[in-house]
Amino acid sequence: MANIAHMVIEDLLEKGNFDISLITYKENSIPKNPAIKIYAILKKESINSLIKTSRILRKEKFDIVHILSTRFMHGRLFLFISFLIKLLRIKSKIVISAHEFYDFSTLRQLIVGGIYHLFLLRYSDLILVFNKTYPKMILSKWYYKKKKDQIIFISKNVQSMRYDQIIPSEKWNKKNIKPFILFFGFLRYGKGLPFLVIALKKIKKKFPDIKLIIAGGIGIGPGTQDYYITVKNIVKKLDLKEDVIFTNFIPKEEVLELFNLAELVVYPYLSIENSGALFIALYTQKLIITSDVPGFRNILTHGKDGLLVKPKNSAAIANAVINILQNKELMKKLEIGAKVTYEINSFNKLINRYLEIFINL
Repeated sequence: MANIAHMVIEDLLEKGNFDISLITYKENSIPKNPAIKIYAILKKESINSLIKTSRILRKEKFDIVHILSTRFMHGRLFLFISFLIKLLRIKSKIVISAHEFYDFSTLRQLIVGGIYHLFLLRYSDLILVFNKTYPKMILSKWYYKKKKDQIIFISKNVQSMRYDQIIPSEKWNKKNIKPFILFFGFLRYGKGLPFLVIALKKIKKKFPDIKLIIAGGIGIGPGTQDYYITVKNIVKKLDLKEDVIFTNFIPKEEVLELFNLAELVVYPYLSIENSGALFIALYTQKLIITSDVPGFRNILTHGKDGLLVKPKNSAAIANAVINILQNKELMKKLEIGAKVTYEINSFNKLINRYLEIFINL
């Protein structure tokens, strides 16, 4: 999250008169900027790091403490930080950008999610959300203790890179892998890749030359290595080893190049609440196919800027790909729709919204 925070901060510095500090776990990955004071708290799960963070907050007496939060990125101890700010009577206003919520479907989600809800969100002064369904969800739960004016929908945009500042590489163009379908993101359970690989077999009956590039590294967490092996075994079983390319982790310059070159982009997720990866596809005006799940439905409109298909359904994915590639009128419509959707939810508009909120706090 450090890079995302830094990205937001740099734009805020250009547009507003702020003194900004960044408390982060990843000092080495952040571009140096003399206007930003960086505190490196290196261990997420350390009690010492929590104490150190609290001391910084007491010493600096920030007007606003803005916490960028997703459920995947924070150590469990860090979820107590807004509670500690109130406990220590630090007068900073606490703002949280809450990108996701726990669904309590597992014991781990119940334990970690309970801390997330009760300590991070409950003790925040203002919650900024990226999904229009979240305010109603928050207000319906007594344990949040939030009023309507404490929850603001800020944008659908959860992008994690400044695409306009990236110069695409020229590596993949030289490989001449055309045409190809692109999947981008960490490989872990829930991404629906087996269904996309199976769909490719059917797609190739209509378009024999088409290939699939799976771009991204293996995700973090239990079972991710097994998931990767499972997908590779399906590729082998379907005799698609020459047609499916795994890139593993690639730098952002290659990511943007692959999006520029892709015929279309497919996200066959089983579930998701928000997607930064989707915004790269929108920015590059790609033909987009996703599963019809809440996170994508929150951003896309079926038939306008993408096609949404039934989850866990290889036939539906294949039929959607074939439908798009055989229909030039639909292709043009979806490309224009992707451009419009990105412009409505652009990163610049998100920054302006942050600026407006911070000035009025």
